[in-house]
Amino acid sequence: MVQRLKRKINYTLFFGLIPFLYGGGFVLIGHLRSYLVLLPLIFLGIWHGFVEPLLSGCIQHHTKSSVRATMESVFSFILRIVSVFVGLLFSLYADRSIFKGYQVLGLIAIGFGILNCILMVVKKQKKEMN
Repeated sequence: MVQRLKRKINYTLFFGLIPFLYGGGFVLIGHLRSYLVLLPLIFLGIWHGFVEPLLSGCIQHHTKSSVRATMESVFSFILRIVSVFVGLLFSLYADRSIFKGYQVLGLIAIGFGILNCILMVVKKQKKEMN
């Protein structure tokens, strides 16, 4: 399934939309106050099952073999540090209400998506100038 998805979409567009999808899902979880909250939770779990192998495959295919292991280790390290800080923010807000915690997760993901879009535009402009 992931292979078919990989052939049909552009990596840049796909990875650019991921934070917005996660952010929207978490904000939706934060606003739902019933058993319907299970639907976005299930969707995000399945979605993560698609994203994770694509991301690791992208790192594998776009990194020179001489530094591939180092890049994967650095990526894993950065991911763990970000997870700790986001988890701490979640716990601060979830202490008041679990729904507030999920809303904060959504806002963090959307903020990252916006930052990612800005960086992609700047990179594209730099490329066009050269």
